[in-house]
Amino acid sequence: MRGRTIQTFTLAAILVVCVVIVLHVAHQTSYNQSTEELSPIPLHNTNLMQDQQLINRNIPRGYSKRKPEDTDVSLRTSADKEEENVSKINRLGVLFARDARDWAPLTCDRNRTLRQVSIKTKIGNFTFYVYDKASDDESVTARALKGNIFERSEIERFLDISRDLPLIDVGGNVGLVALQAAMQGRQVVAVEPIPENALRLCRSALDFGHSHLVHVINNAVSSSEGNVTLASDISKQSTRFEVARKSGWGFDSIVRFAILLDRLLEVVPFKRAALKIDVESHEGHVIAGAHKLFKEMDIPLVWMEWAHVKEKTEFGAKTILDFMQTYSMEPYDLMSGRRLHEKTYMHWPFTVLWRKTNFPMPAERER
Repeated sequence: MRGRTIQTFTLAAILVVCVVIVLHVAHQTSYNQSTEELSPIPLHNTNLMQDQQLINRNIPRGYSKRKPEDTDVSLRTSADKEEENVSKINRLGVLFARDARDWAPLTCDRNRTLRQVSIKTKIGNFTFYVYDKASDDESVTARALKGNIFERSEIERFLDISRDLPLIDVGGNVGLVALQAAMQGRQVVAVEPIPENALRLCRSALDFGHSHLVHVINNAVSSSEGNVTLASDISKQSTRFEVARKSGWGFDSIVRFAILLDRLLEVVPFKRAALKIDVESHEGHVIAGAHKLFKEMDIPLVWMEWAHVKEKTEFGAKTILDFMQTYSMEPYDLMSGRRLHEKTYMHWPFTVLWRKTNFPMPAERER
């Protein structure tokens, strides 16, 4: 009896094992058949493709994903523009001009024999070209031939205050300010309409080691663009020019193309600069054509001649005062540093320094 029970148990166990084996084989066969009907796609690639498709479906039209290393578009555009201007101004050379169509290089005649002077200044030994005789130019040349510099104290003060900035010099003359700024290692763009002045300025830059820093634009600057007639007092030919002739002058005249100051944005190789304007009562016209320049460049200092413009009814003191207020510029006495009051503009000194409220003076920078 006992042996028959063991036999029955063994038979049942074998039967159970057989059933399990059959079920497993049937399941595996079914799985293999189902998988054989699918295309073999690597699972890791499939997941990435599905994720990317999902991301792409949720990106708005016109939007492109930036790579992590990409910089801000506006900053990149500004840098590209500055690099483009560096390339352009280097192609134009030391002396160039603009007409109604475009900029073009001019020849800085190196065959002309020019008179040079050397004067010791706070910056160093200043060598530059002047006119042949004192009677040719009673303002700059006459003083230089005696070892003096026209408006020397004012120039030294301005160069000290603005020493950390590139310079835009409107009314560059023969280079009293522009060339000394270059001696400080600063980039300079000088605008000078009188060909004889522009020649001396560009030749000084070429012959005395400043050609890598100084560029000279032989144009007039005004509130509108087009040809203008400049009349000069013969005895002060390097400085005394105006857009209209004055009776009683022993004058000569030239025709030059006038540009807006805004045009400098097409060529200047920097985005921050000090500005000097000395254009014989035409300062209001220059400022009126400079809105875009002041919006796109940081110009914390403007030194301008004031005596000849303050009484003008058109493009005079009011034009300049309104403009400077728009761009947060305050008037100062250049020499004393005293803040000037707008209501007393008729009594301001011969030249005025306009300064942005957040720009520190030298003494403040050294604290």
